[in-house]
Amino acid sequence: MSQSDTVPNDEQTPKEVHGARHSWQDSDADRRDGLQAGQGIQTKAETVAFQFETLFMAMTDAVCVYSTTGQIINANPAAYELLALELDPDFSARAPEERLRMLHVRDLEDRPVQSQDWRISRILAGEVFLESDEVRMTALDGRILDLHISSELMRDGQGNVIGAIAVLRNITDRLQLEKRTRKTLTSVMSVAQLLIQATEPLSPASEQATTDRHTMPQQLAELILGITGCQRVVITSVDCQTHQILPVATAGFTPEGEQWLRSAMPNYRYTDFITPEQAEQLRAGEIVILSLTPNDWPDKMANHALVAPLRLGSELIGLISYDYGGAKHAFRSEELELADALTTFVTLALDRERLAQEREETRARALALLEANRRMDNFLSIASHEMRTPITSAKTSVQFALKQLDRLLNEQADPLVMPHIERVRDLLGYTERQFQRQERLINDLLNVSLLQSGKFHLRRAVIDLVSTIRESVEEQRLGLPERVIELSAPVGIVPVFADPDRLGQVITNYLANALKYSDEAKPVRVAIHAHEHTARVSVRDEGPGLPIEEQTRIWERFYRAEDIAPRSGSSVGFGLGLHISYAIIERHGGRCGVESHPGQGSIFWFEIPLLSDEATTHND
Repeated sequence: MSQSDTVPNDEQTPKEVHGARHSWQDSDADRRDGLQAGQGIQTKAETVAFQFETLFMAMTDAVCVYSTTGQIINANPAAYELLALELDPDFSARAPEERLRMLHVRDLEDRPVQSQDWRISRILAGEVFLESDEVRMTALDGRILDLHISSELMRDGQGNVIGAIAVLRNITDRLQLEKRTRKTLTSVMSVAQLLIQATEPLSPASEQATTDRHTMPQQLAELILGITGCQRVVITSVDCQTHQILPVATAGFTPEGEQWLRSAMPNYRYTDFITPEQAEQLRAGEIVILSLTPNDWPDKMANHALVAPLRLGSELIGLISYDYGGAKHAFRSEELELADALTTFVTLALDRERLAQEREETRARALALLEANRRMDNFLSIASHEMRTPITSAKTSVQFALKQLDRLLNEQADPLVMPHIERVRDLLGYTERQFQRQERLINDLLNVSLLQSGKFHLRRAVIDLVSTIRESVEEQRLGLPERVIELSAPVGIVPVFADPDRLGQVITNYLANALKYSDEAKPVRVAIHAHEHTARVSVRDEGPGLPIEEQTRIWERFYRAEDIAPRSGSSVGFGLGLHISYAIIERHGGRCGVESHPGQGSIFWFEIPLLSDEATTHND
């Protein structure tokens, strides 16, 4: 094999290279036979060329070699397979502009890439790139691909440019996974809200309830639809004695499909669609993939569906099934794992309701809550850990974008452009605030999980309580410049042996609560008092106040006063702030309390011991 067989030059035509692709395997075999016989490859250069060609053909990433005029003079089998180039034998001979048009090359925002902007054209024109590129193409067989492209100039032994090479890696699945992950995180947060607030048992849906989009089962069905990306979801109840199935909630169906389910499904038992072995699997808590083929099954219904059991203890009480329409769908292992997790979420919501009913019927509230909280804590621990990283990453991206917009605002003088930039900046600022709120919710979930698992630790040091409280107050003033927050503190320092970050968290929770439930025009007052052995911090608002029966329950986990509506700011929250604050102060050897009367505002306070010689010998 001569060196010209592997080193591209402008004299080779694309058709010649295209034709050579079909015989590369045969010629490779011939060379291997010659090499084994001690013939064929005689020089070191030929050996290197042979090794290069073997590597080129074996690469799993698509590789295209371009001449100095931008023509494709060689491409490996992976490139032909990725872009379906076999469908057009003359593709390599076409002009670069035509190739870009046929592949519908565009960026990831779907903006077309012109010939002069194409990466290979710019490299051959002498432009230097330090980073790779990501583009979107439509293969000749219609598949839409997201590709990562790395490219480099090729030079001969004298340093002259003889062409360029590009390596294309398919990242379509990765980007789709990232998109699905973001969507799943949002849906999981909604599932968390439902787990906390769910109050409905699993009962058959009436015709009106089936289409009600505000019931807990219906919301769960729609969330499952969003998380899995499937086409249809059905949640059914199962009669333990007769095995009859009744629709509880559906998502993704046409009105005609829902009507059919309500009328036809009560005529079936879940065992009508499965084998005895599959029925045993469902009762054992295992997922089953069904092929549905009864004669009276509607033609447009799916013939392949995933069915997951809903069980309370060892009892099968319902089913979740979803499908991807009439097309055949091969359920992957990760889909089965996701279905199992979703089943756990739904079961937790239903089990929480069951426990609530048992509390009322048997007055065994403490025992019922213990089991419900254990299951909830497991979920909160997993959800909060998994959601923190993507939220932090997204928040960082927004902050970077805000800095770039601030720079543009400083440099831009065009009065026609300025309002648009300012509008975008306002929207990003709003997005950042939403991320901060979501981050606080996630942190609350994580903290309460740590509390329940006994992993909530303090990092105590000798600190000045006044400085710590003043710092937290200033943070709130900066975040809400329109609100009046007054601080009254003694002159000098108030020494305590405490965790400054956790105390800051307590005062922040107190302030957030006071600001939320009082009018924007009303001030919030913070006061610090040092007594003989304790220091007392109080936050006073002029909100609606709390009745006596609410004042003890307000510290409970997930408790939110039903008859008291927020007067300013966001109402988003899990009812965890005061519960966490109570736990923090309790671990400092202090106590919390509230003084309030309806219509007269509230004073939330806490006390912790002042610094003593004995206190400094103990560190949490």
